[in-house]
Amino acid sequence: IENVRLFTELQASNRELTTALDQQTATSDILRVISRSQTDVQPVFDAILASAVRLLGAYSGGLTRLAGEQIELVALTSADQAGDAALRATFPQPLHSDQPHAEVIRARVARNIADAQTDPRWPEAARTYARLRGYRSAVAVPLLRHDEAIGAIAVNRREPGGFTDDEIALLQTFADQAVIAIENVRLF
Repeated sequence: IENVRLFTELQASNRELTTALDQQTATSDILRVISRSQTDVQPVFDAILASAVRLLGAYSGGLTRLAGEQIELVALTSADQAGDAALRATFPQPLHSDQPHAEVIRARVARNIADAQTDPRWPEAARTYARLRGYRSAVAVPLLRHDEAIGAIAVNRREPGGFTDDEIALLQTFADQAVIAIENVRLF
């Protein structure tokens, strides 16, 4: 019994170390892309979104940026052609729309949805493209610069159930990296 307990503890510790190493590696990779892309944020956005999707075990994701009173889609991981086209067709969208990225940007807080295809808090258009892109749970967090929202990053999974607080905190870390990249380009 004691050996089983010790083995179980060792497995849990190894999982935690592997997760921490994966997160540190992703952060290092993104910082490397930031240092190489001093005048172009697109490679950084693509790297951030790809890392977020991979580390959070997500199906797909999107990153948006505020341009005046419009929200622009600046990075997208592909689900399929029809789903991608449906999502792209919703952008640019007005900041004051009822769409998920707009709501997250205006509220400046994360939004965790257990079932994006049925949740009545999401507008019908958002539920429709969740069905078209084939995902159920979704989370979006704002990109915050000095408490001002300048965009949002979202990831989703095929399964319903939402995301944990730790996963949302990790996604917020990716959002912070996107803000750093935007600031670097602006300052450069």
